Amino acid sequence: MAKTQKQPTFEQKLEELEQIIGGLEQGDMPLDRAIATYKRGVELTRELKTQLEGAREQLKVLNASDAADDKPASDLSDAE
Repeated sequence: MAKTQKQPTFEQKLEELEQIIGGLEQGDMPLDRAIATYKRGVELTRELKTQLEGAREQLKVLNASDAADDKPASDLSDAE
């Protein structure tokens, strides 16, 4: 049976990205490793951005739903 790997959380990805940035800022990494590390940082940045955009969309939906719930009944009947 193959074990399913648990996807890292947003926070875990962010922590990994911060470690990558710290390592690259030190400037003592061999070039090949620095390039591979930078590449991983770019991948993480894209994943994190996608997750943030998804969260933003969820908040928009929730806020729109809350706004509709707050409308008086007369406003709701006008919308139909």
